[in-house]
Amino acid sequence: MGSQPEQKLASISDVLKHQPDGPIATSRARNWQGMTVDYHKPSPKYYLSAPALDHHVVICTPHGSGLVTQQRSGEVHKSVVHAGSVIIMPAGNSCIWEGSTPANIRLRLPLQLFTETVEELDMSPNNFELLNVFNTQDTLIEHLSRILLSELSRPSHPAQALLSNAATCALAAHLVRSYNVKAPEQPAAAGSIKSYALASVLSYIEEHAENSITLDELARIANVSRFHFSRLFKVGIGFSPMAYVEQVRIRKAQELIRDGKYSLAQIATIVGFADQSHFTRRFRLHTGCTPAVFARENGPYRLPH
Repeated sequence: MGSQPEQKLASISDVLKHQPDGPIATSRARNWQGMTVDYHKPSPKYYLSAPALDHHVVICTPHGSGLVTQQRSGEVHKSVVHAGSVIIMPAGNSCIWEGSTPANIRLRLPLQLFTETVEELDMSPNNFELLNVFNTQDTLIEHLSRILLSELSRPSHPAQALLSNAATCALAAHLVRSYNVKAPEQPAAAGSIKSYALASVLSYIEEHAENSITLDELARIANVSRFHFSRLFKVGIGFSPMAYVEQVRIRKAQELIRDGKYSLAQIATIVGFADQSHFTRRFRLHTGCTPAVFARENGPYRLPH
């Protein structure tokens, strides 16, 4: 007899088809990066038999209570879940749920997120394994879950992408620190970006400062993770990547003002600012004066002292 084919792991995108109920609120149609947030209503008679997942899941109960039996990792656990209860389900384990479930927030986190997080913490990926937790209390996880649930009740807004990304990073770091099956490592001393990689990043910023540069782009050029890149860049240059990009833009603006070929409004656009008002505020922050004052004192038609 041939060996049985391996069971396909359920992804974040298709996991809902294995569940008896869909979420009543979700981040899936919003431009949130990192984790996916699903909010499910209570169910007095809940039954779920689901295949193993290709991602980790953290579940938090915002309110209500219920008696739930969970089966996974060869264990059966029956307990009362209530407001503040947290459940952590590592990837790779099929599960069975049965009982009375209260409303719950399900945070689905891709494995790549943890690869990047442990790298940022200077740990080996082989030294992290997420703990299987049937029921616990965790104030930080509860707080992050409530923030994300609150955002789901609000209209979609560009700021939510930033907020969800910050919450994702915070949650991943917390899980690596507090729910690692393996012994924690001591973080290594801060490293640095290799000189040739740093030179490539700086050259790219010089050539594309007027464009919308992202940390992901710069990290790819440096060949390190986005989370690792920010710290290493600051070690090597003394500024965060985005602060350095803005410095380059202001320097280019000063050069254009000295040339006198463009209006201040045109210069704001050329160097990559959204509008002249934003340009003026950032220019003053960096130089101590407005672009107009700088032009009077340094432009081709500067007034004599």
